[in-house]
Amino acid sequence: MKNIEILAPAGGMQQIIAACRSGADAVYFGSKNFNARRNADNFDDLKSVISYCHARNVKCYITFNTLLFDGEMVRAVNEAEDIVRSGADAVILQDLAAADIFKKICPDIPLFASTQMSVHNISGVRILEDSGFSRIVLARELSKKEIQRISESTSVELEAFVHGAHCMSLSGQCYLSSLLGQRSGNRGLCAQPCRLNWKCRDREYALSLKDLSLITRIRELEDIGITSLKIEGRMKRPEYVAAAVRECVKARIGEKPDMELLEHVFSRSGFTDGYFSGRLNSTMFGIRTEEDVRNTSGILGSIAETYKDEAGRIPVVMKFSAQAGRPAVLDVTDGKNSSHVSGPVPEKAVNIPATEQMIRQNLQKCGGTVFIPTIESCSVEEGIFLSRAAINSMRQKALSEIMDKRESIPDKAVRNYEADVFEDVLPGEKPMRRILLSSFEQFSEELAENASLIGLYPDDIIGNLNKLSQYIKKIAVRIPGFISPLDEPDVSARLSSLYKAGIRHAFVSNISGIYLAGKYELISHGTSSLNITNTIAMNEIRKYGVADQEYSIEVSLKDISKMRRPIKTALLVYGYLPLMITRSCPAAGIKGCINCSSSPVLKDRTKREFTVFCHGHRYQEILNSCPLWMADKSGDIKEIDYADFLFTTENRDECLRVLKMYDKNVKAGSDFTRGLYYKEVL
Repeated sequence: MKNIEILAPAGGMQQIIAACRSGADAVYFGSKNFNARRNADNFDDLKSVISYCHARNVKCYITFNTLLFDGEMVRAVNEAEDIVRSGADAVILQDLAAADIFKKICPDIPLFASTQMSVHNISGVRILEDSGFSRIVLARELSKKEIQRISESTSVELEAFVHGAHCMSLSGQCYLSSLLGQRSGNRGLCAQPCRLNWKCRDREYALSLKDLSLITRIRELEDIGITSLKIEGRMKRPEYVAAAVRECVKARIGEKPDMELLEHVFSRSGFTDGYFSGRLNSTMFGIRTEEDVRNTSGILGSIAETYKDEAGRIPVVMKFSAQAGRPAVLDVTDGKNSSHVSGPVPEKAVNIPATEQMIRQNLQKCGGTVFIPTIESCSVEEGIFLSRAAINSMRQKALSEIMDKRESIPDKAVRNYEADVFEDVLPGEKPMRRILLSSFEQFSEELAENASLIGLYPDDIIGNLNKLSQYIKKIAVRIPGFISPLDEPDVSARLSSLYKAGIRHAFVSNISGIYLAGKYELISHGTSSLNITNTIAMNEIRKYGVADQEYSIEVSLKDISKMRRPIKTALLVYGYLPLMITRSCPAAGIKGCINCSSSPVLKDRTKREFTVFCHGHRYQEILNSCPLWMADKSGDIKEIDYADFLFTTENRDECLRVLKMYDKNVKAGSDFTRGLYYKEVL
């Protein structure tokens, strides 16, 4: 059975070397643009890096996992072509536009779904598998049981993080850095504001999680169907990469990994396996202490020694022959590439003749190279002389030829990219109003009369069908943004029940929601959490069955005005914007959140308050401190079909008051934000 893959991060060439020499099976890295670690060194010359790795039997997966804007498409296509020509083994993607580009320019390059796509259940895996992805990088927030449930339901390759930093938010669903500082994590420039001292109740640093480590549980990951073990850390130094890879290799073969060493290399007050073990409590949180820093500085030199030389990892088979009157011959093969080297004609021995033992000893001197030799045959005529220098020269030449062939990357055909042709959907004269509620207590008949569609969560609809009966055609089920694989059967049953009750619409905020809505013949209306930031992605989401799409909250009005309209579009015009979706509550105690009955409040360094909005103890949304307000800017909102209102903490009267103020184009009377509609996200 093939070993589970050890996949190492690389932000620069020194990390590549450390990974290869320490035993990694594959590395992942980015070129200069469009990857989720744009502050890493990254690589201009991908081909030379991939040549180096392929020569050592190490695969290369290229990260192309940022959201794209329309103005970047020409550069994105050019870079995609360079990636294909470089000989990359796969590409890791977030944006549906990037998937479309690679499918068209090189249909046979494997597509891996980045963890930025927020895939956390069976439905999410299936929709991406159906659309051509061959591997899914699962969300880090899943338990062992949840991963196993997904694995049992799919044949697609699954990749899981085994070691490295934890984001507080579900990857792809964090807007904290962009909304507070215009540096988007979805575009590779996260400023890590979560590592600052946010306070929640009596907790300091309430958004800072310890690093993940499941290295001691590699066998369990393999047993439940994980294909690849991903080490996080493209911003980390080479010694970190070397140590993490080496300990993974040890654990894979059944040896005990040195977790104390890894803590000293880098940790935040130790490691956590909270998600994998299902222990979502206060022990998951930690910060980088002065002691952690001292431990690191004292150990880096010894780790660097472990990969200063090449590691033997390529078996080669040698055949040698030396006969009087003929040039000596050495044949070497790695199973795919071969070299045939002729040496000098042996002389007649005067003192010490050449022996098979002496020649074998010299042929096996491959230390400092990547080759592990096996001497299949060594034929030496008696009474001849051949110098050690001549034998060494033949060996070196043969291995050099093998290495040259291994480093050679064949030309890869690249097709011209042609975007789909479509007719733009013309917007109506005035945007229709849609309202997304977070509880039935916010609902009123007056509100319903002022909306074309009203979103409610499944339980709120099922528990109040009689009260909603006259508006049933206006009701859309809000499919939760996070659905555990263990909860999917229950959610599916509720959606089936709602369809039977007459519900025909669904607001979807994750690709899994699109799959579930389609399964029950519900019309999908995409929310901003699907991260649609360009025309091609808008067209691709249409192919997934989405009827209309809300623009991402990271797109400016200026950029929206330049986008085309493959489907009807919507814009969020009011609401406390979700800054994160989390599964580990910042207020959780040692027993988790079992005794919590309210929505906690986070405070930043300026004492601003951010509500932690709980969804039935299954996940939380961290809401912005003030609402998005666009009532007095209606003249700037053009060519959209729907104006969406998101109500979270507001009561019924507040919801109605907001709508009336929007009717009158009133300026906000208190603290508010325009979001990123008038700013440019980096």
